[in-house]
Amino acid sequence: MTNKRFSDKAVFSLVKGFIKKSRKNFKFPTIAIAIGVWGLIVITSVVNGFDRLLIDSITRFYPHITVAGKSDLYFSGIKEKMFFNLDNSMVAFNGSFDYVQLMDCDDVSFLGSSIISGQLENGAAIGKELSEYLNISIGDELTVFKIKGIIPIAKKYRVVSLFKTGVYIFDSKFLVINDPDSVKNFTAYYFEDPLKAGEYKSKYFSYSPAYTWKESNKTLTQTVEIDGLIALLITVFIVLMAGFSVSNSITFSILTRKKEIGILKSLGMKNIDIQKVFISESLIISVIGYLLGLLCGTLTVTVLDFLKIKIPSGIFYVDYLPVSLNVSIAGSSFFIITGIVVFFSFLTTRMISGIDTLEALKDE
Repeated sequence: MTNKRFSDKAVFSLVKGFIKKSRKNFKFPTIAIAIGVWGLIVITSVVNGFDRLLIDSITRFYPHITVAGKSDLYFSGIKEKMFFNLDNSMVAFNGSFDYVQLMDCDDVSFLGSSIISGQLENGAAIGKELSEYLNISIGDELTVFKIKGIIPIAKKYRVVSLFKTGVYIFDSKFLVINDPDSVKNFTAYYFEDPLKAGEYKSKYFSYSPAYTWKESNKTLTQTVEIDGLIALLITVFIVLMAGFSVSNSITFSILTRKKEIGILKSLGMKNIDIQKVFISESLIISVIGYLLGLLCGTLTVTVLDFLKIKIPSGIFYVDYLPVSLNVSIAGSSFFIITGIVVFFSFLTTRMISGIDTLEALKDE
């Protein structure tokens, strides 16, 4: 009998019949994909939660762009601007001392959302970790030693507020003051969108000595880049697992359906149309598995965010497990998983062309 092309409707009817007849064979790959996507969403949401918390903590405190000298430049997108100095100093209180970064600002309003105790006024704002290390409370008077030339200069400041940024190096090594008598050597810009700092630098500060918050905090921002690589590796392994799982199921399905394949060939159905049946099965499996995994993953992330699970702050320096759904990875993983599954299925179904019609019917 001459081979002929079957309509898409006929192919779809065969797909429905095969899936209904062999539902048990496809339970495992469907569950495997669902669990993989579930784990992918939860893990990347935790990684994304830590990254977003770190970025928010840095940009809430540290200038988004620091310019050497006094800059009068103003443009749309600027949230705050201030002039400041940043000096290596030593702070002493009741016989205890520590070396700090002294941030002398003409305007300390940028600390507003980080203040956990006290008020913004003239005096010293000290990080929570530094205050605990030196046993300093609001109202205490501390001594700051700065070097001018080769001569140490001592000045006393009253502690008026405590701040917590969520970044250990800021909360343990920064002291913020407002000294109207000092000459400010730097300009700090804070933007509505901190992620545009690089764009603004290229556009407005290309001819000035300027540094973005990413450039000034390379060690911290590299952590975010490493986390992105980890998320990518997790996605790759889950995709490969899904591809191999479905490929094995399709191989088993073909081997147990030699008689049906022989009958379809004897009816004149082309190999490519038979391949379409099995590839369509794998596509349906991947879609169902992905949707189940997406549902479970989203629900898990929502519950974790609601419960605010406590974690050791001494290790992670956050009070609870931060989670934030990574929509881009959740969305792109669907196309990657379905694409890989179809690719593996196509390679597997090529064995159909090697099945002899008479042998398939005779063996059965």
